[in-house]
Amino acid sequence: ALLGKHTIDVIPNALLAKSFVQLDSQSCRKALNLPTDKYILSFGASRMDDPIKGFPFLVDAIRYLDKNNIIPADKIHLVLFGKVKNESAFFAGIPTTYAWFGTINDTHKLSQIYSAADLYAMPSLYETFGQTLIEAMACGCVPIAFDNSGPAGIIDHLHNGYTARYPAIEDLANGIQWILREADYSLLSEQAKRKVATNYSERIVARKYIDIYNKVTGTHA
Repeated sequence: ALLGKHTIDVIPNALLAKSFVQLDSQSCRKALNLPTDKYILSFGASRMDDPIKGFPFLVDAIRYLDKNNIIPADKIHLVLFGKVKNESAFFAGIPTTYAWFGTINDTHKLSQIYSAADLYAMPSLYETFGQTLIEAMACGCVPIAFDNSGPAGIIDHLHNGYTARYPAIEDLANGIQWILREADYSLLSEQAKRKVATNYSERIVARKYIDIYNKVTGTHA
C-alpha cells in the first residue's frame, strides 16, 4: 500500500573478497582434524539452536537419506559452528559424527571449514539474506537452502547450488544427494565462486549505491 507505486532497489551485503578464499580441501580437513573419507556437510549460525535456522530440517534430511539407502549416515560428517544454549538437547538427535567449533571470529578458520566441506546447508525457515551462504560460496563450497526467502536470490538452482521446495524434507535430501553424487561438483564450485565475485564484492556493491544515488539525484557517474 505504501510502496507499491515506487521503484524498489535491493542492495545486498558485501563480502570482503580477501577474507574468504578457497583453500585445499584435504589440507583443511587434516588441519581441523576432520575425516578425509566422508562427505562433510557444514552448517553455522550465530545461534544454531534458533528455530528459524532450521537445523532439524537438515537432521531429518540426513535421516531420510540413510533410511532410504541413498547415502548412509555413517558416510556423512557434520561440521557445525555457532552458539548453542542447551548443548545436550541440541546434539542428542544428530545421526552422524560431527565436529562443533563454537563461535568463530577468525575468517581464515571459517575459510578452512568452508573449504573442507562438500556442502553448506542453510535450511532456514526464512532469511533476509544469507551472509554465511555467500562466505561458503566464495570458498567454493556448494550451497543448499530452501526456496522461500533470501537464499533463493543468491543460489541459482542447479547452476551453483540447489534450492529445495520449502519445507519439503524429501527435496532437501534430494538436493544433498544431487550435489554430492550426481552434479559436476567442480563446475558447481567454480560457478558458486563466480556468483559471489560478480554480485557481492565490495566494488560491485559500492557501485550499486552510487548508481542509485545518481538515479535519485539525476546526476551521472
